[in-house]
Amino acid sequence: MTVGTFTTGTTLTGSGLSIDRLYVAAGLTLPPTPGRVGVCLSGGGSRALAASMGQLRALKHLTVNGVPALGQIRALSTVSGGSWLGVPFIFLPSTAASDDAYLGPYVADQGTLTPAQLAVLPAGNAGTPITSPLFSVKLLALEALFLYDVLGVTPNMIWQTLMALHILAPHGLSSPTAKLTPDDTFTLNATTQAASVTNPVADPPLNPTLADEVIDQFARGAGRITRPCLICNTSMFLDQEGVLPLAPLQTGGLITGILGTPRGTDANGLPVGGGAITSFAFNSVFASNAEGTIKVAQTRQWSLTDAVGASSAAPAYALQNQLAIWEEKSAGVRGGGREICR
Repeated sequence: MTVGTFTTGTTLTGSGLSIDRLYVAAGLTLPPTPGRVGVCLSGGGSRALAASMGQLRALKHLTVNGVPALGQIRALSTVSGGSWLGVPFIFLPSTAASDDAYLGPYVADQGTLTPAQLAVLPAGNAGTPITSPLFSVKLLALEALFLYDVLGVTPNMIWQTLMALHILAPHGLSSPTAKLTPDDTFTLNATTQAASVTNPVADPPLNPTLADEVIDQFARGAGRITRPCLICNTSMFLDQEGVLPLAPLQTGGLITGILGTPRGTDANGLPVGGGAITSFAFNSVFASNAEGTIKVAQTRQWSLTDAVGASSAAPAYALQNQLAIWEEKSAGVRGGGREICR
């Protein structure tokens, strides 16, 4: 987690933003897909994760021109429970489970499966965290109280921290500080990292102080299906004359931002939308713009913890309600109904 002023790139939607351009920026060859194919993983909590796992598992099994269909899609769009499955899949490190273990084995004759077999998940499977007894509303609420009262996690980071502990950490995708503040960021690959995140040997150097940070990259290497461009969907509260509508926001391996131009202002009273910024720099304060070089000030970089937590914030209301119930029943439970999702 590096504090300072950094150089970042911007992308305006009016300049012809497209998946093709993102592939070119990443130095990648477009997948040989018959047509421009993307896959969407819907929201819906644990049910969405389970459905998404079956969706990607089937696409990995099916082939188009002799190649797994999953490796030929150009974009993966996720939200909420779909992000619980999709984001770790995109970024699985080499030390994590294999793609087959993460998505689960394909069974051709599903009529032969028994309840006992269905109850056993491969090590590193995406479904393991959500089948844990700890992943229930009441126990998550207790964990939230512990994070706040004992570890000092700020209210606005409690839900994201829970997602990091349960969804990301089992796959080696969480790198927190002592107080569990995210201490990592992400990009697509080594090409995009050098071009837009950190390149200490460039002339002039690009954000050299970020060189020692944990920077997650898309899964790659032997046994890994080629990953598509990630579009993790979340939203941002805006102020429209006292009304608080939500504006759609996308975050991925290259850019993060509100690509549309909604009416209203952010928490700082500033207009939003119309483009995006390099993902690591999203939670930043604008510092300057000199000859097209954007400078931003940050206390920490935008992380996978932020992306997954913000994308799946709806379940946080269930925790907030549980804390409020406990507050009503016992004056000894301090701070029930804390704001853990805003």
